[in-house]
Amino acid sequence: MTYTDRRNNRILLIIAIVMALFWVLFAVATILELDHVYNFASPIISFLATFLLFIAIKDMGIYARVARWFMIGIFVWFLGDIAWVIETYLLPENEVMGFLTDNLYLIPDFFYVVGLLSYAKIRFQKNDFRLLIVDAFFAAAVTFVASQGIFQYLNPNYKMTLENFNSILYFFVTVFTLLVVFLLLLKSGLRNHAVPFFLLGGAVMLNEVLETRFTAMKFLGKESESVILDILYMLFIVVISMAFSLGKLRDVQMFTESRMGNKKSFTRRHFQAICAANAALVAILAVCLHIARVLNENAMFFIVIIAMAYLIMCKSIEANVLSEELIEQQKNENSRLEQMVEEKTRELREMNVYLEKISNTDALTGLYNRRYGIEYFSGLIQNGENYPIALYSLDLNYFKPINDNYGHDMGDVVLREVGHRLANLGQKRCTAIRIGGDEFLVIFRNASNKAAVRNVGQLIATRMDEPIHAHVISEEKGELDHTFQISASIGVAEFPADTADMDTLFKMADQALYQIKHKHEKSAFLLYSEMSEKQKNEGMNGESSEGSSEKQSEKPDGEPSKETSGKSNVEPSREANGK
Repeated sequence: MTYTDRRNNRILLIIAIVMALFWVLFAVATILELDHVYNFASPIISFLATFLLFIAIKDMGIYARVARWFMIGIFVWFLGDIAWVIETYLLPENEVMGFLTDNLYLIPDFFYVVGLLSYAKIRFQKNDFRLLIVDAFFAAAVTFVASQGIFQYLNPNYKMTLENFNSILYFFVTVFTLLVVFLLLLKSGLRNHAVPFFLLGGAVMLNEVLETRFTAMKFLGKESESVILDILYMLFIVVISMAFSLGKLRDVQMFTESRMGNKKSFTRRHFQAICAANAALVAILAVCLHIARVLNENAMFFIVIIAMAYLIMCKSIEANVLSEELIEQQKNENSRLEQMVEEKTRELREMNVYLEKISNTDALTGLYNRRYGIEYFSGLIQNGENYPIALYSLDLNYFKPINDNYGHDMGDVVLREVGHRLANLGQKRCTAIRIGGDEFLVIFRNASNKAAVRNVGQLIATRMDEPIHAHVISEEKGELDHTFQISASIGVAEFPADTADMDTLFKMADQALYQIKHKHEKSAFLLYSEMSEKQKNEGMNGESSEGSSEKQSEKPDGEPSKETSGKSNVEPSREANGK
């Protein structure tokens, strides 16, 4: 709690204590008939109550509007006290001041009922709040009309005229306020309110009971003034102001769903039955009172009309609830459809990504396939931001015997491992592509110098020389577990150092590859720029001879050639029907 809060609490406490002391003084002076004392004590009490509410409003949160209405009501009472003092001591027997004083004391109840309705509007859902007003107005109207008939029955001299219109209207407001408090407690339950509300509601309810009695006695021509009433009226003002100063009312949701918002059909039928029973009961009671000559014919018809109006208002509330239900259902349906569309869109997007992936990648190794690899390389050249570019053309040595001797499943395992190694060279600027069979490409972007090109070539050769452990379970040959020692021949061409044409660049990388094919025991690479002019010319004139010499490097009996003896534990077959 801050210093300002503690200071405000001390101010509230001091004002409350002073106000309570003045009320005790007022009560004693009223009982002892000390006119001067209670005439001046009353405005002081109402002023302190107004000031107390004014200070407490800023801490009321969502209930500040409720407190504001009650503050205005008590302030009007204060104005009535001032008018009474002026009339008593300055303008005695002045008709204008007398009229003003009498009516100012009637006005606070109008603000009290508005404050209670503001409280109900916060605590109830919209349709429950409407139903509360309809029920209270219906009961108040019936009570008002019936009471007017009873007053005429008990006091033949009583008549409804314009002269007593303000008193008649005030009687209706007091009855309506009393019913609002009663229905608030009835519809919400005692547990859904904090202590301040019980102080407030209790004070207002007792105040309206006394005001109803006061007006009824006045209509019946009996004495309505009482010393006790004056003391109680001021006590209610003190309690109302102190109820708000106790702290902010507890913010609790009154109902989890609207009483008429329940989707179960029996709830709506139950509501219709209650409304019809209320209207029928009131109409029957009016007829009975008319038969007993308590109510005249006009009063009976007024009550019947009020009952019909009540049914119409209930139907209006029900129609409004049904409309809100339909709107809510439509919103839920729209939300469901939007969710379905979103899910379908997401599925299509994922499917498009998947289709794009399978169309651009090699199914076995997960590398870019030949088609997309060429498009990717062409895009790099057109972009111009990754120059210079080194192209590495790879061809595995003696891969075909693995397929022939151990089956294609084993060969697939070897190719998959080769693809994994090329995709994970540890060089972010390298991109691997599978051209087909045992042929691969590696694109090295931003190859700034020969040393970087050589380092990547050596990295690829080192990874290719690592043993490959393959494990396969097949229906034909059962479980196979082998370790293969393969190698790769690597040809390297640089863009744009060697050529600025993409097709020519591929041919240059292949020439370098064929020059080094089967000439080393382990994997080796050769840069096109380091080839002699004779080698370059031989490559341009007869690339096919490299392929025939490659095939001749295998002995007729299927043993590895001298150059590759010890490189593989696979016995190459005599057939050379492609890789």
